[in-house]
Amino acid sequence: MVETRAVRGAGPVSEGAGAVVTEKRGRVRHCRLATAEPMTAVASWIEQRLAIWEGRFDAHARHLADDGSAPDGTDGGGTR
Repeated sequence: MVETRAVRGAGPVSEGAGAVVTEKRGRVRHCRLATAEPMTAVASWIEQRLAIWEGRFDAHARHLADDGSAPDGTDGGGTR
């Protein structure tokens, strides 16, 4: 069981998506995962986005290796 505090912000969204079931017993509200299905869909979505961003970062790294400079024309070192 997860404490309500831990899922307070995401609770209504998670419940609406069918990922979390809450039940009130006296003054205490208990939360639990309903099924793994919603999490499987989320994991698939994350994997797709991860592949997209890894491709972008790889392309950026190749660009820097080929050109020797950052996209803004600097040497990529940056100063603060």
